[in-house]
Amino acid sequence: MIWWITFALLCLLTFFAMRKLGPDAGLACGIFAALLIPTWLLLDIWGLPVNMRVATSLAGLGMYCVHPDSQFRTKLTMADLALLALVFIHLVSDIHHDGFHFAIPLRAYGEWMVPYLAGRAACQNLDDARRALPWLVPLILALAILGIFESLTGIHTWELVFGIRPEDGMIRSASRWGVYRPYGPTMWCIFFGNLQLALVPWAVYAGSRALRKAAPPWWIVMPIASLTGVVFSISRAPIIGAATLCYVWAFVRRPAWRIGLAVLAVIILIVAYTQRDRLLEGLQDWSGESDRLRKPQMTIDSETVVHTGTMSRVYLFSVYRRAMMRAGWIGFGTQSVTGFPVNVPVGPEDTAALRHVKFIDNVYILMCLRFGRLGLLAFITFGLASAVAAARLAWHPQAHGADFLASLCGAVLGLMLTMLTVWMPFDFGTMFLFDAGVIAGLRGHSEDGLD
Repeated sequence: MIWWITFALLCLLTFFAMRKLGPDAGLACGIFAALLIPTWLLLDIWGLPVNMRVATSLAGLGMYCVHPDSQFRTKLTMADLALLALVFIHLVSDIHHDGFHFAIPLRAYGEWMVPYLAGRAACQNLDDARRALPWLVPLILALAILGIFESLTGIHTWELVFGIRPEDGMIRSASRWGVYRPYGPTMWCIFFGNLQLALVPWAVYAGSRALRKAAPPWWIVMPIASLTGVVFSISRAPIIGAATLCYVWAFVRRPAWRIGLAVLAVIILIVAYTQRDRLLEGLQDWSGESDRLRKPQMTIDSETVVHTGTMSRVYLFSVYRRAMMRAGWIGFGTQSVTGFPVNVPVGPEDTAALRHVKFIDNVYILMCLRFGRLGLLAFITFGLASAVAAARLAWHPQAHGADFLASLCGAVLGLMLTMLTVWMPFDFGTMFLFDAGVIAGLRGHSEDGLD
């Protein structure tokens, strides 16, 4: 019952936002409001668990289609084509392995197309983003403040309203650096950090408008508030992703700095490669893993190694190397990688290691196992095409909305970097796809002018 009540309220909010702001900005408001609803609030439809973000996006797109002021422009971008290819590979792989069922195209559409199309429709031009900002800023700020509050007090606001979060590999009382690790409306704290990372560009846009005296003065704090929310996720990958976002923003927006920043990037890559063992030790020290008295061990390729959260992500390539080679062009399908450990043909010598490596905390390995080499190529092409499109729109210093577009580019690249350490659930995956859809919408309509 609570699912339907929440869904009805979000639909009403989206409807009234569309009436006040127009179909584009109103759609964005409904989707951002759905981010406040925890992802463990699910409704099973034909065996598919439907969360509030997908349901609201789907309902919002339906309202958008019947709104008299909605516009449908079909200029395709490279990201559009890459995502369409990924959806096609999804269908081919799942139907090949499991036979046809109506749930397969529904899942492919809901998982990939719905959030992306919602972003594409919600931001036809920068006017749509500007109209939505007064509604979006409080939502972004609420997520950051509630996350910081949870980290400092251990009080989980969402559980007080929506019930206890199921423990799915992430214990409720996890802590690091002397504070609690908040998970907000998501299942894991790294998901919460990545969700807030995907929202940073919108906070940057609010701050940039405040600097130009085109918005309330207090919005100038929004980029700092949003980045602070990422830091208080107490997860290393989102923090590194936020640093990547800031780097990309500076590279795109500050032409005079580009040579120096490029040299810095080369130095960082060389040092990271040549000092990778020390770097991994540093990451373990950073998270406190090196201080644990009990350090589990496991055997990989006849070698006994220490198992920690950091090193398990490094060992994933060794554990699943054989399975990735056997995945072929279209992979093993969704059902084979649903749940952990996954049901893929690893070598017999790797079976014991799977007891320790319970999760595939790497989108690219999981994508290769699920949809094969073609699916992996389509996904990487999709992310890089989105980032390049945003960078091209923001490349010139006088480009309209350049701060917003440069930070969207940084967010996409930052999230792609974090995905080396985590898989992509709906918790933050919907916003990753939504941001990419926004970029495609602006890129596809750039000939008409972003303003």
